[in-house]
Amino acid sequence: MSFAPVVVRDVSADDEHEFLLLLEPLLPMAYRLALGLLRSESDAEDAVQSAVLNAWRHFGQFRRGSELKPWLLTIVANECRRQRRNRWWSVIKRPGFAFATYFEANGNWYWLLLSTDPSAQTYKGPGTYTIPAYLYTGSGQPLYKGTAQLTVSNAQFPDFGGSVQATLNGLEIVGTQSQVTVSGDWTCHFTPNLGPA
Repeated sequence: MSFAPVVVRDVSADDEHEFLLLLEPLLPMAYRLALGLLRSESDAEDAVQSAVLNAWRHFGQFRRGSELKPWLLTIVANECRRQRRNRWWSVIKRPGFAFATYFEANGNWYWLLLSTDPSAQTYKGPGTYTIPAYLYTGSGQPLYKGTAQLTVSNAQFPDFGGSVQATLNGLEIVGTQSQVTVSGDWTCHFTPNLGPA
C-alpha cells in the first residue's frame, strides 16, 4: 500500500483540525516505523503520540510546499531513538548489570547488549553469567536475540575483563531461521568521573 504525497500549502500554523487531517493518512506508516524500531506496541504508540505532538509544536517552522511524510517520519525516528536511549539508561541504573560493546564485521558496525533482570540475577563478582543478549546494527536496529555466556575473569577496580560467547537467532528483519555466533574478549576501564571508558 502506498500513500500519495501530502504536500502542505495553505494550512496555518494554528489550525489544529487541518493539521490532523493532513497527518491522519500518515499515522499507520509512522506507527509501523516506530514498531519496527522499538519492537513494542505500547512504546510505538507512545512514540507516535509524542512525535505528533512535537510535529504540531514545530509546524510553524515547516516549509510550505514540502512533502509532509519525510518530515513526520524523521520526527518519529528521532522520538524512537530518544526512547531507546532512555531505555538504555534505565537498564544501567537498575540493580542488575548490563554489558554492551561495539564491533565491526564485514565493514559494518554492530553493538551487542547483554542485560540482566535484577529480580533474577545480580552481579556477584568474577564468574560466568548466562544473560539475555541482543545484537543491533550500529544505528540501533535489532537483528538477533538469544542468550550469551558472559565471563568476568578480571574484576580489580578500575579494570575489568573477560570473554563473551553467544549464539543468537534472527528476528523477522533478517529471517527467523538465521543464526549468528558472537565471541571474543572484552576489557573495561572505569574512570572516576565518566564511568566506563
